[in-house]
Amino acid sequence: MENQRLPRLLELVTILQSGVGTQLYEIMDELNISRSTAFRDLKVLRDAGIPYTHEQGKGYQVNSTYYLPPVNLQSSEARALILLLKTVAKDVDSHVSADAIRALRKITCSLSVPVREVCRGLLDSVTVIATNSDKSDIQTDNVSTFLNAIDQRLCVACTYRSPADEEHDLRLHPHHLICSDCQWLLVAVVHPGSAMRTIPLTSLSQIRLTDTVFRRVDFEINQYLGKAWRWRPEGQIYQIKINVDAQHAAVMTSINWHHTQTYRMLCDGQCEMCFEVDGLKEIADWIWEYHERLTVVQPVELIEMLVDRCEQMCKRHQVNVD
Repeated sequence: MENQRLPRLLELVTILQSGVGTQLYEIMDELNISRSTAFRDLKVLRDAGIPYTHEQGKGYQVNSTYYLPPVNLQSSEARALILLLKTVAKDVDSHVSADAIRALRKITCSLSVPVREVCRGLLDSVTVIATNSDKSDIQTDNVSTFLNAIDQRLCVACTYRSPADEEHDLRLHPHHLICSDCQWLLVAVVHPGSAMRTIPLTSLSQIRLTDTVFRRVDFEINQYLGKAWRWRPEGQIYQIKINVDAQHAAVMTSINWHHTQTYRMLCDGQCEMCFEVDGLKEIADWIWEYHERLTVVQPVELIEMLVDRCEQMCKRHQVNVD
């Protein structure tokens, strides 16, 4: 038991150093220990001089001035970190990916020799091939610019090209970046107008980071997106009911498509999936992608939208749908 305690204490330090308050039950779950053991381990850290605090509603965390290098990193964790970096590197600009690779090399320098051996050369041994689609040409050049703007709360001047191909000079107060379906989007307060909007980076040009500091508004991304299927709430909530064929029921229900998702198995092997979403256009795109597996039960508006898409496709291919 004592042989397991030191690695557990090191892992506890790592958890408390995450910068986010951790509740006692989260520590118990993460380390698979009892309540009394968690309290004993916390006392050991306190006695060792590690300055953690507990705040009601936020949990435990180490004082922000205290620093301990990454500890007890396992080879599987190192591999996962490298694979994650290689996977996302194609979706961020070269400055961000280069900084991430340098950070990873610094982390590996503080690891044990066996783990360093695992990491050595692995960055050059993994290749991620981007999907061939119209979405794969992702706008990544300005991601680091907007990250700096968000971090330093600096206003950004730019030119916006609207869907109607009209250009407008804007001043943006960037609050959040979203990467959705191989597309980078910026959530920002837009001037003139002072409205919070979501803007694809591909529609912005002549981007310039200014010296003007803006005041960040009260903003929480999950509240802003609400029940949108992806990132475009339309202002009307719909109750969606879809049947999944028996062949694909297990696969489709194993994925968390939306935070409102519920399902029940039907007697014929099919599965009934239900969602509560804001807007229909985004979920219609998803259903279109998996149309061979899915049958929409409700609402009628969604069914009509998909039927109209089918008719338009048939017209383009000169097929008689009667």
